[in-house]
Amino acid sequence: MGTSSTFFVQTKYLDDATSHAFFFGQSLDILREVMAGSDIGSHTVIHSRLFNKVPLGTGEEQYPSYSSRATRDNPAQDTTALGEVCVSKSLLDGELQGHNTIFFRAGHLRVSPYLTEALARCGYEFDSSFTAGDVLSNFPYELDFDLGMTEPAEVFEFPVTFEDEQFPPLLDRIPSMLDTIEANAENGAPSVLLIHSNNAQDKLEAERLLLPRLPKDILVENMTEYARFWKARNQVRWIPRAVTGGEEIEINAELPISGLTLVLTRQIHDVVGISGIRWTDHEVILPDLAVKSHAVIRITYSHN
Repeated sequence: MGTSSTFFVQTKYLDDATSHAFFFGQSLDILREVMAGSDIGSHTVIHSRLFNKVPLGTGEEQYPSYSSRATRDNPAQDTTALGEVCVSKSLLDGELQGHNTIFFRAGHLRVSPYLTEALARCGYEFDSSFTAGDVLSNFPYELDFDLGMTEPAEVFEFPVTFEDEQFPPLLDRIPSMLDTIEANAENGAPSVLLIHSNNAQDKLEAERLLLPRLPKDILVENMTEYARFWKARNQVRWIPRAVTGGEEIEINAELPISGLTLVLTRQIHDVVGISGIRWTDHEVILPDLAVKSHAVIRITYSHN
């Protein structure tokens, strides 16, 4: 359907009480096919329901000596936050040529209090382990160390808006999901849809029905593409100065960014300053900006 998704992948390499190991052979061949058209993130090593209870770890966890597994008595035997986060990334990056894993989602959305520290220490940039209902927002934000709202880390959280294992089933929620997606878009917020790829019938059919019914101005893309835009947008700095008949705006972008848009309350008559710039009555759409770009634009307002 011309879209790209992010696949959060377990890297299970030991049999345990939950399931057989599968991070080898044909599974890797399929994963390489997926990577050709979509995005790959980490979903831990063993997908434990007790990930929110495990210790931080030592930082020495590595494959194959890291022996995290589920037993009948303990679903997180020898499991640590650093092990699940770092070892899964090292396996994905090692098996997928040219890949750099920078997105993470915790198994069962069980969030360890050490998650932010583990992500930062292991080189991740983005996470999607919280739900919008948990954090009361669909907007991305920077995670804090210890999740205590005291010391921000350079890791952005992208909350999950819809989750496929919640009731009622996805097929019965399409009208309400469309309403939420449109409301979020009107507010400038993204909507994140989580679908487990364990059902090629109802869940897949729900996705096939949802996508064509989205408003035409809703962009569908994988999470890394959007996350890179949001991170770059967050680092844009601008300085407005009043001038005769309008204003001059100095813009500095640390990271490359496409689609940067300025929204103004007054009606625009003309915009000059850099090539490729476009505008409507109340919006200025900048051309693609390269890393460490500096631009000055001059906006003239209509007299009415």
